[in-house]
Amino acid sequence: MCPIYCLEDNKRIAEKKRILPTKVILVEGLYAIRLGQELSVTNKLSVFVNTPYHIRLQRRIDRDKEIAPKEVIERFFRNRAEPLYQEYVHPQLKVADTVIFGF
Repeated sequence: MCPIYCLEDNKRIAEKKRILPTKVILVEGLYAIRLGQELSVTNKLSVFVNTPYHIRLQRRIDRDKEIAPKEVIERFFRNRAEPLYQEYVHPQLKVADTVIFGF
């Protein structure tokens, strides 16, 4: 079962989505590589997309502009999201099979 998130509350909701097995499963997300390692999932290929700070910030602003002012989004990103990204997400590039730069 795959969790579903509410962007307004920044929390998981009770509803979950069932993912059925297939020959190819594409898993994306902040912790996809790490999760695959922890669950001993057989990954044929892991890819880390190394996106520059300014692009990640702009994507966050574009995503959340309907629920918060730009200044609030920027402050949250700088003070909370970016430090967590540096601590937990960015280190996954060291174990990825391939790193793509600049998206």
